[in-house]
Amino acid sequence: MTTPTKTSSKHESVGLYALAWAAQEPADIRAALTSCWDPKGRYVDPITDPVTGVEAMVEHLVAFGRQFPGATLTPTGDLELHHDVGRFGWVMAAPSPIVLGGVDYGRRVTGFDVVEFAVDHRMTRVIGFFDGGARSTVGSPAATPAGSS
Repeated sequence: MTTPTKTSSKHESVGLYALAWAAQEPADIRAALTSCWDPKGRYVDPITDPVTGVEAMVEHLVAFGRQFPGATLTPTGDLELHHDVGRFGWVMAAPSPIVLGGVDYGRRVTGFDVVEFAVDHRMTRVIGFFDGGARSTVGSPAATPAGSS
């Protein structure tokens, strides 16, 4: 097993995280995440059930790439930090319309992520928010198939 290369800063981790979102191939996604994502790192946003671990995050980003081919996620502004917590804004752009949580954003959506970092600067938790009102579909009757619980 290869030991992940640790990032030298929280800013570098956010840059690698953005590269992972833009990558199309699982190997490229994994390469970016291995350096910036804690092995037990957890991701959640209003329309996504929690995703835990590098491989689960790779699968999530591969599915994202299939849903929004050619989409990019670009951090905007500065990474604000205190202690081991940060937040940054982002813009997601795609060549096709972006529909999230029942909201049609056109080809561009903005939001922000709140991030917790480990001592080695890797992300241990990312909580994403969409600007403009993407509704949570997680756990809603519309998001849960009939007969499942």
